[in-house]
Amino acid sequence: MKTLKRWGWIISKTGFTFLLIFWLVKKTGIDALKESFNGLGFPFIIAIVLAIGFNILKAMKWHYLLNGVGMNVSSGNTIKSYLVGMAGGLLTPGRVGEIARLAYLNGFKKSSIIILVMVDKWVDLLVILFLALPGVFYFGNGFIFILFGLMTLAMIGLYFFPGNLIKWIRMMMKTRFVPFKLKEKIEKILEKIPAVGLKFKTIFFFITLSCYILVLIEFYFLLEGKGYGSTGIALTVQPLVMLTNMFPVTIAGLGVREGSAAILTASWGIPAPVAIHAAFMLFILNTVMPAILGVFFVLTHRVPQTNNQIEN
Repeated sequence: MKTLKRWGWIISKTGFTFLLIFWLVKKTGIDALKESFNGLGFPFIIAIVLAIGFNILKAMKWHYLLNGVGMNVSSGNTIKSYLVGMAGGLLTPGRVGEIARLAYLNGFKKSSIIILVMVDKWVDLLVILFLALPGVFYFGNGFIFILFGLMTLAMIGLYFFPGNLIKWIRMMMKTRFVPFKLKEKIEKILEKIPAVGLKFKTIFFFITLSCYILVLIEFYFLLEGKGYGSTGIALTVQPLVMLTNMFPVTIAGLGVREGSAAILTASWGIPAPVAIHAAFMLFILNTVMPAILGVFFVLTHRVPQTNNQIEN
């Protein structure tokens, strides 16, 4: 039954992906889309450099997190781990395949690495929510902006000062039935959270923020290559487009990302083919290219079969 449901989800997701892409192509016109890829020029070269910088910062962030919690991992293994995670996350819902990062991190518990991947993705979400505030203000009304802003600030506050959250989780475990083994694992995680200092959390947050500011600048230059570069568009549109990637309704977010970019930039007078091109190229440069490198490492470097593969 579970297998049938899984295949049903895969088939429906694939079908929806192709339908959405077909709708986008039909709406914008194949010739207009082809034209958007011509004459990219110097701004596109800048976008490539920014994409490289983005992935270097992301790998540095992963290295900082690993070593910050006491896992002495070399820079080389950190890079391999990050790239393999990019490959694993490319086609999985919500990029959960990024837990493949545990490859090349031998000698550590698998569960610990998975938790760190979740923390990394959680801080990514916090930063994207923070960067989305101008877009919510521009496209929404005052009430939605205030609600969204308060929610974002509350989530960021819990990241920096998780004491109340920890108390609430422990209270919930006492008042509700939780299997003993699960309770034991949750308690181990909770014990580790306060050990990470405020300074570490702040640096980690700002490294993440720097990563995504590079993405906004990259989006600007991809639009600039077509003569539509605008700081306002980069600030209000791109963070909201990144948020759409959190909804795993299509394969690798194809169609959803490009469609949302076309819809949101329309109010700025940007032709749909230009917006679709910019969003798609961001995906290629920031996600697909490092994922291809990750596949290369998997094929050419044997994954160490050590205790991080078997420990829980």
